[in-house]
Amino acid sequence: MYSDWKRTFCKVKDSFQTQRIWLIFVFVWICVCTLGMIKNVSSKYMILGVNTSAIDYIIYQQEVNFSGIQISPFIFLSGMKCKRNSIEIQYILRYKTKAKLFRSQLRESFVYSVVAGGLLAGLSAIAGFIQSGLLLNWSNMDSVYFYKTGGEILQGNFFVFAGTVWLFYILKFMILFQIVDILLWFPKWLFLFWIMYLVAVAVEIGHVGKILFEVFKVDYIFCRTPGAFVLLIFLGIVVLCMEHILGIQLIRQRDVGR
Repeated sequence: MYSDWKRTFCKVKDSFQTQRIWLIFVFVWICVCTLGMIKNVSSKYMILGVNTSAIDYIIYQQEVNFSGIQISPFIFLSGMKCKRNSIEIQYILRYKTKAKLFRSQLRESFVYSVVAGGLLAGLSAIAGFIQSGLLLNWSNMDSVYFYKTGGEILQGNFFVFAGTVWLFYILKFMILFQIVDILLWFPKWLFLFWIMYLVAVAVEIGHVGKILFEVFKVDYIFCRTPGAFVLLIFLGIVVLCMEHILGIQLIRQRDVGR
């Protein structure tokens, strides 16, 4: 198991080095979008006379109109560039079975998810702290939390909330990456992923329904009930398991030589 993860880390590192131009573009794109989000949110609450803190920017970063457009280039980089040659006959020979190769794809996707989620949460935390000078101020009556919850305060831990946001990013990325990993076995159908992705973003931006971004996120109201986060994490794990079972069934029928 250790050697499998070591091989995965080395493969991700090599992929990033190979696609470093794309990686720089994605990093710059996320930085620009994060700064735009910071400006948007700070201007909104400045007018209302409400004081923000770093955790508020981390939470707002999760909104589909922010993260939805930020993560798409990273998915393209990792799924369509770094992993595009992962389904080759030599890998089948190395891993012996298609199922083992598929699981190696998922390990790789997990590393990408951890990096991407940490990048989104970390940049919004740093920029948010620079903007506000505070990590968390929800115990004050002039805080965003007090404003959003209709007059409540909360003694919370910044690192717990930020870590939970990071965990939800990992869940969202893994749900998306696992779909990409399955479709990489059927390259002619990869366009379906982008259709599904755009539909999900459009539905959630239009407030027609909740599919992904608006489901797995830290919300001000839910912060009072940690059990809600546990249920969402469990739901995310169930979705991942269902995708995994479907993926195994599909790729077993796939002739790699076609």
